[in-house]
Amino acid sequence: DSSWKYQSVGADILLFCVYFTDENTGYTVGGNTVDFTGIIMKTTDGGTTWNHLDFPETSYLSSVFFTSADTGYAAGYMGTILKTTNAGLSWTKSESYSGNHLRSVFFPDAQTGYIVADYGTFLKTIDGGATWTVGSIGFNVSDIHFYGVYFTGADTGYAAGANGTVRKTTDGGVSWSSLSSGTDQFLYSVRFISESTGFIAGMS
Repeated sequence: DSSWKYQSVGADILLFCVYFTDENTGYTVGGNTVDFTGIIMKTTDGGTTWNHLDFPETSYLSSVFFTSADTGYAAGYMGTILKTTNAGLSWTKSESYSGNHLRSVFFPDAQTGYIVADYGTFLKTIDGGATWTVGSIGFNVSDIHFYGVYFTGADTGYAAGANGTVRKTTDGGVSWSSLSSGTDQFLYSVRFISESTGFIAGMS
């Protein structure tokens, strides 16, 4: 669209991520700055109105991703992972086995999913979020927070984070190689429009 219209969803709310499953249905996640609890909101009219969804109490939520119209995931602070199988009507908590802040969740297919987090941590599921394994993104990144993750297939993916850090895996997260980003600024989001062409956004 050539123009943007500001919309308010209420005071004392921080929103970190938005995901649409079609042109009308979308979700956004964040937190309440008063009590630091998580927030999930949903629109069914293309963003004109947003409604708060009920879910188990959590701290801030950082990322939301849907693998279908009904099945979606939200990840956030203190190792929080939530899953819905009914388009946000209800959410259940998953055990992440990590107390770190989870920053970004991405599923290349319905069963395989990845989450990147603080201190070089990443999580992977191969059973649609029923279980998650915890790993480390490469080398010398124990003090690096990762904020964005994107996979172009089940095995090939990219993670971007603090200090211009970019990592790539071609074996589903078993190993990661270091890529030059040309910057030492914080990188927050990574997206690919094809297997070879991608974009990373961050601080300037």
